[in-house]
Amino acid sequence: MLLSDLTKKEVIDVKANKVGMIVDVDLNVTQGTVAHYLLRTGVFKKVPLKAEQIEKIGEKVILKVTGDEIEGKSIGAAVS
Repeated sequence: MLLSDLTKKEVIDVKANKVGMIVDVDLNVTQGTVAHYLLRTGVFKKVPLKAEQIEKIGEKVILKVTGDEIEGKSIGAAVS
C-alpha cells in the first residue's frame, strides 16, 4: 500500500463510531517504520495515532481503542 493511499481514509473505533480521517503519516526514516499516523478528529484538531492502536487497515482504518481514548491521554497531546 502506498502512503498516499492511507490519507483520506476514514477511521472507525472499536465501537464502530467514525472518529476521523488519516491526514498524514510520520515516518522514522532511520528505522524504516511508521512513527505514527496523524488523525484529524475535528476541523482544527489533529492527534497522533500509534500503529499499535490500529486493528486493521483496509477500505477503512479500524482501531483497537475507542474514540474517547483517542481524544484523551492514551495517544498524547494534540498536534498543531
